[in-house]
Amino acid sequence: MKVLSACKYDWANFQYANAQALRSVGVDCTDLKLMPHHYNYPEQSRIVKEFDLMIEAQKADIIQIFHTDIYVYNLLKHLNKRFFIYHTGTTYRREPEQTNKIFKDVEITFIDSPEFYELGGTNVIYIATGIDTDKLKCISPENYIPLFAHFPSGEAIKGTSKIVQMLAEIDPTINFKFDTNRKNWDENIRRMCECDIYIELFSPTQEINGNIKKYGSFGVTAFEAAALGKIVVTNSTHHEVYTKHYGDCELMIANTETEFKNVIQQIQQMSWVQIEDKQKQTRNWLLQKHSLEATGTYLKKFL
Repeated sequence: MKVLSACKYDWANFQYANAQALRSVGVDCTDLKLMPHHYNYPEQSRIVKEFDLMIEAQKADIIQIFHTDIYVYNLLKHLNKRFFIYHTGTTYRREPEQTNKIFKDVEITFIDSPEFYELGGTNVIYIATGIDTDKLKCISPENYIPLFAHFPSGEAIKGTSKIVQMLAEIDPTINFKFDTNRKNWDENIRRMCECDIYIELFSPTQEINGNIKKYGSFGVTAFEAAALGKIVVTNSTHHEVYTKHYGDCELMIANTETEFKNVIQQIQQMSWVQIEDKQKQTRNWLLQKHSLEATGTYLKKFL
């Protein structure tokens, strides 16, 4: 059985991680994309021309289309293959009904955002990203006072202004570092390594073209921070979808302003021993459920 994973742009390197996860459990998977990513990931899916993508597609038994990529799907849908689609963000959130019509003939619809679970896709399955835990290892900086940090990929999407406001209301002297300047992937990981607690997201909704859409689901950065052994504070407004597919979760979930302030104050009251214990639990959860091998095993059963 041969799998091809394909897209135009591989947002957050999600497709590449998914392919790595499949390869880690023995699946023959090739991952290709048409355009490079501006975050300059050190490892990513191979960039090819459309002709080369077509050649590889003809060899595959299963074709996985990532990031609601209508363009690539239209290139390949005439082939007599099993198709899986992955919906991972704003493109699907903007027009789910119309998108479902385009991808109505796929075998499985994978989503990485729990709020997509009941939007009418064909045979919907939730899947989280896979993390290379050999590359992202537990880092314990020697901070005298626990350091909270927030480095958003997009201020509006991640709720940065609200996070900054709430932290100031909780404790104006809190040891908090944030930077809205985008860095490439390596640089971003290095600055995340310097903190003890990473605040990933506080954005229960997202405005798209003047319309308010459901949001509030943790993303790849939350998993990366967990792999680094950080306490992670984030949203999970449809957490029952996560627990249905994966069970317990070690991320610290705060979906309302009250919950957020309570979680931050809870962390502030922890001793260093308690902080380190929670960091270990978070890393172990990531290893058990979202490492490459764990993700590959989870996905392989659907092939």
